[in-house]
Amino acid sequence: MKYTITHTTAYTYGSEVLLNPHLLRLCPRNDGFQRLLHHSLTLSPTPKGQTTLLDAEGNLIQRCWWAEEGISALEIQAISEVETLCDNPFAYLLEPWAMHCPIDYPASLRVHLEPYLNPHHLGSLTFDPVAVQLAHEIAHSVDWNTLNFLSELNQRIYGQLTYQVREVGDPLPPQITWQQQSGS
Repeated sequence: MKYTITHTTAYTYGSEVLLNPHLLRLCPRNDGFQRLLHHSLTLSPTPKGQTTLLDAEGNLIQRCWWAEEGISALEIQAISEVETLCDNPFAYLLEPWAMHCPIDYPASLRVHLEPYLNPHHLGSLTFDPVAVQLAHEIAHSVDWNTLNFLSELNQRIYGQLTYQVREVGDPLPPQITWQQQSGS
């Protein structure tokens, strides 16, 4: 199946600003699950320079920089066409160590996942008690089965929360999102 994805972000400023270099992560992956057929990136104002980088996870990043002159608006548009190659998203086998929550990752994989499992870069990270309670409630109800846990979590989010457009502000903590039954 082919998809065309258009993403536009527009910023307007109350007074002129100088733009620092930007890292744009808007290019879909080209891998064994999907083929990237086309990707274009349009920026206004046009950057003074740009280069393509590859991050540690194999994602393409566009680094852009502008002349040192004030601007009052910035628009970024990415258009991509991808073809999915996976006709059955459920054609996989879970590793035996991943069948039950919490997942006991092998040491060789845990080393690579450490930044995501213990995100020290976020500062004094504390776990949201409402999110922890919800996770325990779901895990207990599905006898700690990983696939059933993920399915039930997705069903609850889909069935109980409404989507709210929030164009500004920091992400809301899980506790507020779950209590309001609404989030972006």
